[in-house]
Amino acid sequence: MLMTSCATEKVVYKTEVQYVHPEIPESILEQCDVIPSGSIQTNGDLLMSYISLQSSYAICSSKVNSIRMILQSYEGIYNSDVVQPENGE
Repeated sequence: MLMTSCATEKVVYKTEVQYVHPEIPESILEQCDVIPSGSIQTNGDLLMSYISLQSSYAICSSKVNSIRMILQSYEGIYNSDVVQPENGE
């Protein structure tokens, strides 16, 4: 009779590591627009420059927020606890 408690075979646990990287769309990885440095000669030029700057900032800010949200969605994957299989497989 063979008793399992006296077995000399070692139990080997295999750990498979899977790297999951965030998939960030290329459209939000584009650089933000350069601030225009044209000469402002009238109040109308100043107003149009201000409106252009506000629009550029809003677009760039939404891109950064999108990247931040994508990275936060992957945070749970990166910080998950490693669970050992119950049956030793």
